[in-house]
Amino acid sequence: MGSPLQRTVRVNRLFDLYGALLTVRQRQVVSLYYRQDLSLAEIANRLQITRQAVHDSLARATRAMEDFEDELQLLQKAADRAVHLRQGMSLVADIERCLERFLRDSESEGGDALVEKSRKKLEQLSAVMGRLTKIGGTQMQIEGGKIGVREPGR
Repeated sequence: MGSPLQRTVRVNRLFDLYGALLTVRQRQVVSLYYRQDLSLAEIANRLQITRQAVHDSLARATRAMEDFEDELQLLQKAADRAVHLRQGMSLVADIERCLERFLRDSESEGGDALVEKSRKKLEQLSAVMGRLTKIGGTQMQIEGGKIGVREPGR
């Protein structure tokens, strides 16, 4: 992995997703170490266990969360969704600019080119929306000129 800060951020994200699957002791140790920034010795003193037991519990908990992530890929899917959402929003902005220009210049010769460019951007947006749906069920809807994002079950 990268720096200690990157490791802390990753473990905290994994803990948000998979912490409920850990034992009570593992949740305590991970929370105290990664969220409250206590040392192994401080955690050992607080929980009345050895420093080695704290270290072992942390190692088992982080390994378990990494194993859950390897199987379920929830963290990776969230990252993929964020990338596709940014792409989709960028395409929406491009489409809005094209449409504004089209409305402004609809009487001029460039209107057909802007319509074609807008159609291509809409096709790209449709592809991004399809990827969003595949990776996590988030759906973007275009209805009545408005664009919205809908989570599954809502």
